[in-house]
Amino acid sequence: MSKPLTYFLERRREEPDWIIPGLLKRQNSLFLVGIPKKAVKSWLLFNLAWDLSEGKPVWGIENTKTGFLFKPKKPMRVIFFTQEDTEDDLHDRYALMSSSGRKPNENLWYVQKDLTMCFDNEKGIEKIDSHLQEASPVDLVIFDPFRRMHYASENDSEVIAKLWKIVSVICKEYNCSVMFSHHIVKPPRGSVNRVGYDEADPMNARGSGDIYGGADSFITVVPKNTRGNPELSLHQEVSLSFQTKRGRPLPKVSLSVSFETGLVTFNHFGSGRPKEELSVARLPSYQSVKSQ
Repeated sequence: MSKPLTYFLERRREEPDWIIPGLLKRQNSLFLVGIPKKAVKSWLLFNLAWDLSEGKPVWGIENTKTGFLFKPKKPMRVIFFTQEDTEDDLHDRYALMSSSGRKPNENLWYVQKDLTMCFDNEKGIEKIDSHLQEASPVDLVIFDPFRRMHYASENDSEVIAKLWKIVSVICKEYNCSVMFSHHIVKPPRGSVNRVGYDEADPMNARGSGDIYGGADSFITVVPKNTRGNPELSLHQEVSLSFQTKRGRPLPKVSLSVSFETGLVTFNHFGSGRPKEELSVARLPSYQSVKSQ
């Protein structure tokens, strides 16, 4: 129904329904992008899913003055589709994290690797749908990685547009949000070619620009170089940058992923300043979002 702009003078809206406060609204999409392996995307996602399933602040990111950055209002049901881990691989991740104190719960579901499960054909979509029905009601669906959920060209905007249509149907039918992990293109070689290159720019995500155009939020993961420091081989430090079209700016953060425990630790905000100095970490209020 078409309406004049003056309609907004009287329109009342409910407070935004955040899955991840300030970053991901219900029925929106989020991409976590970074280089293969060193960006530890799967470990970050598994920790994120477990945190949300318990209703705990994602990755424990905290500002000592304003509180946790991503604290959900309630435990969320999350289903994790992994296209790189067999059930044994997932069991290894679970065993490592549970031995470090994490407790399993009924809100975190998983689907093991099945490369016939994809968005490219009806049978693949039916498989995905059957898993969603089993886990319903769901709040967040995670696909890891994006490239293993389809087999057409990532550089074709028409292909990506069709994928967005399927994602939209999932979000509406299950009243949930969708999250993908995705790789970035290879960084340019040589100092001359790297002039102006921003490793934290989500536009470095591999494939069509319609991936960026269709998503609502991005997390870009940049791993710290551990070369020459054997002590760092037991964990990977990463810098996370956030970009969202649906909220206010969010600060960069530094996290560490332990390969001994599988757990994520919050180090500091991106500038390295003490936690209490970064007032920008305050969660966006309804009024601030409403004014945008």
